[in-house]
Formats: sequence, C-alpha cells, structure tokens
Amino acid sequence: MSPNSSMSDGLRRLLGADAPIPRPPASVTLADDWVNTWTNKLTGDAIKLYLQLSNYYEQRKEFDQAALEEAHGAEANALFEQEIPNLKEAGLVEIIEHDGRSFMHLPHRLPKGLHKAEAVLPSIKEGLEFQRHMNEEILRISSLDDNEEVRNEYFGRYPELREEFTVYEETKDDDSPHWRLWLELSRLLIREFEERFGALRASHNELFKESASQILSHKLDIIDAVTGEVVDNKEKIFTEVGKNWVVTTTDEAFMKNATVLALAERYDIGPAQIFVNTLEKLTQVGFAIAETNPKGYLLDLFLPTTTGLTKSEERILFLRPEERARGVDSDRNRERARRAANKYANYLMERGCELLHLFVNRDRVKALDELLVSIAMRVNESLDLIPNDYEEEAVTVEHVLEKYNDVRERAHRAEERQSRA
Repeated sequence: MSPNSSMSDGLRRLLGADAPIPRPPASVTLADDWVNTWTNKLTGDAIKLYLQLSNYYEQRKEFDQAALEEAHGAEANALFEQEIPNLKEAGLVEIIEHDGRSFMHLPHRLPKGLHKAEAVLPSIKEGLEFQRHMNEEILRISSLDDNEEVRNEYFGRYPELREEFTVYEETKDDDSPHWRLWLELSRLLIREFEERFGALRASHNELFKESASQILSHKLDIIDAVTGEVVDNKEKIFTEVGKNWVVTTTDEAFMKNATVLALAERYDIGPAQIFVNTLEKLTQVGFAIAETNPKGYLLDLFLPTTTGLTKSEERILFLRPEERARGVDSDRNRERARRAANKYANYLMERGCELLHLFVNRDRVKALDELLVSIAMRVNESLDLIPNDYEEEAVTVEHVLEKYNDVRERAHRAEERQSRA
C-alpha cells in the first residue's frame, strides 16, 4: 500500500462518508501510520492546514503567511489562525521566530519527505534552548577555579562527569593527560548537542549558523588546551628538548606516543592535527624547532614566531598602512619601525644561529652553507609579514654568517670563562 493510499479511508471515518476529502499535494507523502494516528486525533481543517504547510515547507523553510495565502487562497490565513494552535500543541508543527524572521519545522517529516506518526526529528525550540544553556555553562566554567568544591557542584548536576572522573582516577598513569573540568564539561555538552540536535543543522542551517560558529569556537578552545597539554609534556614526546628549542620527531612517531594517543582518543582530535598544532604552538611560545634525519644530523630548522621586541616596538612595527594613512604614522614612527624591524631580524637570526651552533658543536651538521641559506630564508619570510608600505632590506646569507660568527665567538668566550672558574 502506498503511503497516501489510506488517506481517503481515514478522512471518511473522521468527516463522514459524504464529506469532501482534502488530498495531499503531490509533494507531500504521508505514511500509513501517520494517517491512521492523526486522522483520529485532528479535525479535518487541522489536517488540511498540515497538508498546506507541508507543501509550503517543500518550497521554503522560512515562513511567511502572505506566501501561504498566495499558494492556497484567501481562506488559508483564516485556517492558519484557527488551527495552528492545535498543530503546535500536537507537536506536528513549530514556528520559530529568530532575528526578526519566522521559520517552520515539521518534526514528523523524514529528511526525504515522508511524514511519520511519531516525531523523527527533535524540537528546534529545545535545540536552541540547549544551545543557549551549553554556551552559558561553558562560559561560566571557564571562569572558575578547578577545585574540589566546583567539581562537586558540577558532579551533582552532571553525574556522567563524576563517573568519568572516578574512572580516570582509578586508571591514570604517567602518560594520562590531566583531567580538567572545563574541558570535560565542554566535551560532554558538545557531544550531547551533536547527538541530539545535529540532524537539525542540515535542514535548518539558518537557525543554527550561530550554533555552528559557537561549537567551532568551543572545539578550537579544546584543541588549544590539548595542544598546551602536549607542549607541557614535550619532554615525554620529543626526542631532545632544550631551554628554547626542540628536535621534532617524525609525525609517525608523534602519533604513536601514548600521551598523544590518549588525548586524541579522549577529545576526538586527529593525532596529525595535534602534531601540526603542537609545532605551531611551540614556535608561538618562543621555541626554535630542529628537524633531523634518522642519524640525528640537522636537516632544517624553524624559527620562533616571537619577536624579541617590547610591546611598544611591536605596536610601531606592525602599524598597518591604513593606520598610517589616518595620520597615526610620522617620520619619527617610520624610523622607529625600521629600527624595530632590524632588531626583529637580528633576534630571529640569533635564535637560528644559536641552534645551528649547538648542532655544529655536537658534530651533527653536514651542510652548513645550506642551513645558513635556510635561516636567511626563514627570517625573510617573517619580515615579509610586516604590513609596511616601504622597502625593507632583505637578510642575506652574509648577514646570517656574520651573526653565526658572533654567536660562535660568544660561546667560545663563555666556555673559556667557565674553564677558568
């Protein structure tokens, strides 16, 4: 039997044998269980309105009574005012006001258009309310200390968190990531939102644009926190770690590390993404990164993204051309910017040459000239990001070699002083 075939029998039972029977438009498909259930619960007028709204929904999700009247005649508005309260109460239709616009939702409609007796999609109102609650909770927890009193408060409201914390305490080892309340609550709420209301985002993207943006923001916060955890445990993950440098491992070895695997599994983040974010984070906090071959020889190096400048020097150096055009700039500021750029270039060269000299001292460099060229290239790449509107002198290999000799001489004098002490 086709989904619409029992429609006539059901409506005749409801309206009487001689009553006119509202037929569903060709674009609306009612399953037998819908007909058998709702023809016994709704009036004929309510069913007629539901069919009109269902037909309208196939064309557009944003709701406009004038468009409904245009499609179904002048009596459509009167029918709407009379019967929409009954359809809303039955849970068959939701009309949601959002940013001055109205949107319609049919919870009993499957994605391909078949209408079932039971709801197959969650309520949009509940989804928007959960979204509001989730954002408020994550914002609040991020401002609180992670202590026993706060944990007990949230354990009382979210028993799943207490269960997870208990399991963590019983099974943790040296490779286990730290248990952070705000991270766990964020993960719990985001997972629940996506499991319960994720299907709504496909059919009502306009309503959940803000939600998608907020969830992305929360996920990025989680990724940042996980990256910070890896950086805090860098000695367990990277083969060599110095005061302000690390020797990076291969991506394959990184992704097999027990700490990385535990974090990736717990927070549903790809190990490869953690690897890339970790290298970026290390440079952001001032680490230079050395890439070596399997025998430990230096192949390449990457400079930190810190500047070695004061805040006022950074402000002048990264003054945008449009700010200069508004009169913020001056000859004095331009000269200060040039000096800051020179200081920045020297800082980057020094950091690169310090790391290079360390490997030379350990007899782990086979192509010194190539690495000097690499440092010059990395420094110029960083200088190219400065938003100036005038030509900067490029850093050459000769500049880097001069800086390398300075670093080597200082290191030699420091060794002599230490030997005499």
